[in-house]
Amino acid sequence: MKKISVALILLVAAGAIVVVVLRHGGQQQQHGSEPKEAQSTASRPAVQQQKPVRAVSGAKTTPTMKPSGVVLASPAAPYEKQFLVNLSANVRSVVGLDANKGFAYRTAALQTLGVNMPRGDIEGIYAFLSARYEDHKTEMDLLEFESVRNDALDLLLRQAQLPPDLVTNLVAIFHDREQNEVWRDYSVQHFEPYCQAKWKETAIPPTDPDWIAISNAYFEAVTETDSTIAGTALLGMERLSSAQSVISRDTVGQLAVTLANDEKCGEPARITALRICGQLKKIEILPTARFLSQTADTISLQIAAIATLGDLGDASDREYLESTLLVGNQRLHPAAKAALQRLPKADPQSTVK
Repeated sequence: MKKISVALILLVAAGAIVVVVLRHGGQQQQHGSEPKEAQSTASRPAVQQQKPVRAVSGAKTTPTMKPSGVVLASPAAPYEKQFLVNLSANVRSVVGLDANKGFAYRTAALQTLGVNMPRGDIEGIYAFLSARYEDHKTEMDLLEFESVRNDALDLLLRQAQLPPDLVTNLVAIFHDREQNEVWRDYSVQHFEPYCQAKWKETAIPPTDPDWIAISNAYFEAVTETDSTIAGTALLGMERLSSAQSVISRDTVGQLAVTLANDEKCGEPARITALRICGQLKKIEILPTARFLSQTADTISLQIAAIATLGDLGDASDREYLESTLLVGNQRLHPAAKAALQRLPKADPQSTVK
């Protein structure tokens, strides 16, 4: 799965915004809800602030599982003391127990690990994923640190058999407010690839514990509209809904309309919501798209609105788009031109050829 830095992707130039949000590519949760409640989560019609529920994994700093390999110590203990048994040499390098803690060294060690890692090494990776950058002795900057952890998560998803407790750990990371936003976002990005890996040839059972946890976490994540996390969750739900019936396209569309119409919604999530509305043909968002295409505070949001006009608009929208090409900000031109190409033809005397 490709690494995604949503905070950067959603702010790229015109063409990239449209492509990244709709492309297939990669790019996670646990509430203690009972199966009966979870069966209904995939059809919730609107974004609702949900009461946080304790993750099945137990306390966020010390999983309730009793791993046969690594046992995590108190979060107050030094990072190195959290590993109470020996790990393989390469995993020790990855998690930062060697003297060399640099990015290239740890990335190289990670690349040597195969798809049949022993349980103890997997638990060592789990401990690394739950660590905090501020408490970690490292020669890497934050983005390098999270890049290594993102690659480690990808490796777990590529194991010949999906590791036990992977969902438990993903959701615990998402729920851990002491983690930085980038890493919490990365954990949400991995929800959808996990589902695709576990149920690549079968339908997701609505009462499966892993799906219950993922579904609940998704509906919680889309309420975090002040960060990139809501958009990441919405995008993951949209991708799943295209391959699985356990979450409906209509539900995803309603969530997207709600976020796109919300003036208080952060820009990254609103951009994603607008583009999903366009993809899912949610015509009810057209008035908002028209308004934002002309009045949005930022070029990025304006570009997303123009692209949505191209998906949903009619011949009456051509006049504005044509004038944008003539006198508008040049950074809007690619989006306006692409939108015009998708709109119905109007007056044959149009000023744009």
